[in-house]
Amino acid sequence: MEIPEKSVQMHDKYQVEVKFTYPVDTSHEMLDYKVETYMFIPNNLCINKATYSKDEFYSDIQKYIRFKTPVMHLREMNGAEKSPLARLESSIRKLLASMGDDLAEQEYFDSVKIFCSMFKSALRDEEIFIEKSAESPDFRQLLDTYLEKSSEVLAKFRSLRMLILSPHLPERQVKMFGLADEFASLTVNKYRYRLINFLKSGKDHYGIERIVELAASEIKHRIENSYPSIPASDSDNEEFVYRESALKKVMASVLFIKKRTVVEGRFLEQISFGIAAGLAMAFATGTALAFRCRLDEFSMTFFIILVVSYMFKDRIKELSRLYMLERLRKYLYDFRTDLFNSFDKKTGFCQESFTFLAEKELPDDIVKLRNKDYLSELENGVTGEDIIYSKKQINLHSRECSKIFSGFRVDGVVDIMRFNIRNFLEKMDNPVKEIYMPGGEDIITMKGKRVYHVNMIMKYGMAGCGDVFHRFRLVLSRNGIRRIEEIL
Repeated sequence: MEIPEKSVQMHDKYQVEVKFTYPVDTSHEMLDYKVETYMFIPNNLCINKATYSKDEFYSDIQKYIRFKTPVMHLREMNGAEKSPLARLESSIRKLLASMGDDLAEQEYFDSVKIFCSMFKSALRDEEIFIEKSAESPDFRQLLDTYLEKSSEVLAKFRSLRMLILSPHLPERQVKMFGLADEFASLTVNKYRYRLINFLKSGKDHYGIERIVELAASEIKHRIENSYPSIPASDSDNEEFVYRESALKKVMASVLFIKKRTVVEGRFLEQISFGIAAGLAMAFATGTALAFRCRLDEFSMTFFIILVVSYMFKDRIKELSRLYMLERLRKYLYDFRTDLFNSFDKKTGFCQESFTFLAEKELPDDIVKLRNKDYLSELENGVTGEDIIYSKKQINLHSRECSKIFSGFRVDGVVDIMRFNIRNFLEKMDNPVKEIYMPGGEDIITMKGKRVYHVNMIMKYGMAGCGDVFHRFRLVLSRNGIRRIEEIL
């Protein structure tokens, strides 16, 4: 059984992006994955139970969950019987044959988006492969093949435009094809620019002139088709950036998983509150009965005892409620999110929880990883740390996930979490500090960067299999994230 793939990186100056890809193995009916994250935060950042609530933690998180893009090589996308282009052509012909059919329209929209998503994924993977093959004797041939095949796929896709240009089809269906064409043009140029920058940084500049010509031809294509995403050196390119981002979301939406989130454990909470109320009532009633037998019915002493017992009853109820809630929270999650595919078929669920831990509550394997180097151990003992513990459990119905797209195999679910660290920056000192060193007969003043280290340990795996541990260090300053280091 494969273990989940993980990626931890900067999304921007203020957001850490954690991405997990959970394999979908149809040999198992139910897949159960668990991810635990421990964040060790220096005390001087003032992130603790009193200052950082559960609601703030969840508001700092942005979550996406989607199916992994089906994998296909560029050379297979143009002409293969089960290629996304063949499926798109088939869906267009079906649309023309059954005008006004909502199912045919939805299949067409999905086919357009699947082609765009798979084309983008193929371009990215093969561009990365070319960079890794820079020292290979086949490098130039790989580059030529990449440029040739990407152009062929684009040409084949655009040849389908004549099918969709029918006076009987609604305008939205024709516009969807235009949006997909614009997205494909932007995407193919994006990875061409990456190749150009890579080639410029190396010794072999082979292919740069050809790639520039291809990129220019794509801009010309967008101008001829009146697409607004035209970059200009004398503009702020607001429209370009907006459309590139919006089109990316639209085309990827076919892979998104629908979510319905509820608070976990509401029924058990109410049961525990009822038990707490019962204990308090038993105390008050027992006290009244015990003293009723010994005192006159309307004496002042009996009145005072009733008042005092009521006061204790109220406190017993509240303390019992808090005690039971605290114990329950160790076994319950904060939220449960049910996951559905585009046909509203349940594909699994996700549970999440958040709390602060005391150092003595840490498992031994986590303590050992955290105190891996001597300086960390000393720092931990001197300044102290607050520890955030978050837990996520993902349960997937493998067969429902794997058959979501007819003709394409889905072999994974991608879970993306972006964590905003702005709350961590409020108590930080100035990001720059003056430092000195001798220089001849005088001293030299220099600037030093003031940073803070937030250590993060992730423990993850599939139920019944061994766990995997990874440790990261977030290097922060008041200006945001400086870098993320993986500690091996």
